Amino acid sequence: MKSHRASIRGPLLGRLDDRPSAQVLEGWLLSVVDVGLISVLFIAPLFMGGRHPAGKLVLAVIIWTTAIAWFAKQCLRQRAQWSWSGAEWILLLSTVLVVIQVCPLPIAARQVLSPAQAELLPTWSTQQSLYGAWQYVSLTPERTRQGLCLFLAYAALFLIAYQRIRTVADVEKLMRWIALAVVGMAGLGLLQYLMGNGKFLWLYDHPTRSTHNVVKGSF
Repeated sequence: MKSHRASIRGPLLGRLDDRPSAQVLEGWLLSVVDVGLISVLFIAPLFMGGRHPAGKLVLAVIIWTTAIAWFAKQCLRQRAQWSWSGAEWILLLSTVLVVIQVCPLPIAARQVLSPAQAELLPTWSTQQSLYGAWQYVSLTPERTRQGLCLFLAYAALFLIAYQRIRTVADVEKLMRWIALAVVGMAGLGLLQYLMGNGKFLWLYDHPTRSTHNVVKGSF
């Protein structure tokens, strides 16, 4: 028998082969993926461009929601689809590199990985030191952990975008969305400069920056 194949188009990109038994749910999940990609361009930058802690949280939530929707959609398929980009090994090795920096390591290992630590932290360089030995390669492990969380979110965004954007038409449509986001941010900057109250988005009062002196976006 011939198998009939239909397609669902999401609000942003491409097409998805569907089966009658999973058409509604797969279409909904695909829409979540597309809305997530759009939100990365239009919603996340409004929260201080990701530089503010709230912006980082919003960005991470959007990305992981998008990733979960994509993998949930794959679970509904008889055969999950995954296209290898070639960057997976780079992302994996980069993750391992950062994880090593925030894991407690013996002194000998740290002397090899970060030989300058003895000079930078002379009172933490040995177990007999007053404060004990510094255990991490990173000099700011908490900031490094935060950076790791954001890096993992960026890696997930890259991989999901690679899976979703498959044709030249997809790329062109995404580029149009990026151009629209840039124009929107520029318009926002002009409005804040000409009609603003000095606060970003008329709400956030930055302690050292204002929207009056030069044209600025949400960050």
